[in-house]
Amino acid sequence: MRALAITIAVINALVVAPAETRAADTPYPVEPVTIIVQFSAGGSADILTRGIARGLIDLWGRQIVVEIRPGAASAIGYHRS
Repeated sequence: MRALAITIAVINALVVAPAETRAADTPYPVEPVTIIVQFSAGGSADILTRGIARGLIDLWGRQIVVEIRPGAASAIGYHRS
C-alpha cells in the first residue's frame, strides 16, 4: 500500500507540477482591464478607484481603464459590466 502511495506521488510530481509551472508563466491579465465606477466623476468612489488602478498598473504592467457610468441608481454601470 505504501509503495502505491509513493508511486502516485511520484507520477503526480512528474506530470502535474510541470503543467502548473507552464500555466504560471502566462502573464495575467493579457488584455486591458476596465473598472466600471457606478457613481459620478470626482466623488470618493472615483478617486479611490483611480488610486487602485494606478497601483494595479504598477503591479501588472497593463493598461487599466476607469470608466464612469453614473445614473439610474447605478443600474447603468451594473448593466455595462
